[in-house]
Amino acid sequence: MKFADSRSESGLTLLELLLAVTLTTVLTGAIFTALRAGQGAVAQGERKSERYTNARAALDVMSREIQCAVVSLVGNNEYRLIGTDSGMADKIDLVSTAIVGASDLYDLYEVGYRLDTANSRIQRREDMSVDTTFDSSYEDLAERATGLNIRYYKASASSWQDAWNSTAGDLGLLPGAVEISLTVQDELAKEDPQTFTTVVYMGNQR
Repeated sequence: MKFADSRSESGLTLLELLLAVTLTTVLTGAIFTALRAGQGAVAQGERKSERYTNARAALDVMSREIQCAVVSLVGNNEYRLIGTDSGMADKIDLVSTAIVGASDLYDLYEVGYRLDTANSRIQRREDMSVDTTFDSSYEDLAERATGLNIRYYKASASSWQDAWNSTAGDLGLLPGAVEISLTVQDELAKEDPQTFTTVVYMGNQR
């Protein structure tokens, strides 16, 4: 007569079951944690990309128009650049140039930038009529902006200054360079604001 091996027919012991459940729980938790971390990293990357795109688009427009600034106090019109220091909400107004259509002719227009602190937006204004006042209305250029700081390089003094006035202290002059620092916040305000800076080198350095 043959007897079956009792060990081959017996099920898992309670200790083995508890160990299996524990290992499964630990592995599941580790996988879930890794997935959450991956999702968080993706979301963080998207927020950083959003801030970079938002700031870079605004800085590109500002840089292009500031680099084409002209200053002249001769004649009936004053072509000027005035930069106002207001802490982290600076303002700049100037006369810039643009190509007319497909020709090589240039036209002059007034343009200005400011930070709308109440709505956290960079705003731009444009006026094709150049006169002695900067009074056209503003339109939004970039959202979620929390700071706009602009500095001006005065070559004759080899130093940066926080304001510029081509009709007074910097009479008839353009700065050698303009440094623009734009601080932006992500849409959900989950991370600290990030500042992007660019330097615009002017053609007529003073």
